[in-house]
Amino acid sequence: RADLIVADGPPGIGCPVIAALSGTDTAVMVTEPTVSGLHDLERVHELARSFGAKTGVVVNKADLNPETAVAMRRWCEREGAVFLGELPFDKKFVKAVLAGKTIVEFDEDGLGARVALIWDRVSRLSAP
Repeated sequence: RADLIVADGPPGIGCPVIAALSGTDTAVMVTEPTVSGLHDLERVHELARSFGAKTGVVVNKADLNPETAVAMRRWCEREGAVFLGELPFDKKFVKAVLAGKTIVEFDEDGLGARVALIWDRVSRLSAP
């Protein structure tokens, strides 16, 4: 018996996403700051809420389009999704994978600290 189970779901809102959301308490939606990313975020958020799930958002590669990343943060405020944080595009993620480490292990004080902070927020959001 586990207190928390993390399941990675596919993008979109098709049948696999519906299956991934079934029975969940919390949906963490990871998106990128593009027009299509915001559109998909809106659709998945609506779907998750229809299942009664709490929702949180992480913007990945936020620095590639800062204006849209800000728009996503504002959207979260309007729609009641918890903004969990954002991550920059950084080659350290690839270097960590090649080194066989998580980003938290590989870059503990930089990107790793940002990921740890997001994880802390996810943990609080998913707490009963």
